[in-house]
Amino acid sequence: MKKSEETKRKMSLAKLGIPKSKKTRARMSKSHLGKTHSEETKKKISETMKKRRSSITIIDPWSTS
Repeated sequence: MKKSEETKRKMSLAKLGIPKSKKTRARMSKSHLGKTHSEETKKKISETMKKRRSSITIIDPWSTS
């Protein structure tokens, strides 16, 4: 039996905020090993990081001014 989109959403919300066990986190980590980002995703990440780097002001703690 297929679940409706509303049912899927309710099921998702019911599990939201419940921490995952160490065993589950380890399985999730293992399942993602070796996967690579697509070229499109790499470009999006690059653009976001460029924006973040340009907004960071570096303050020299050793300067006297």
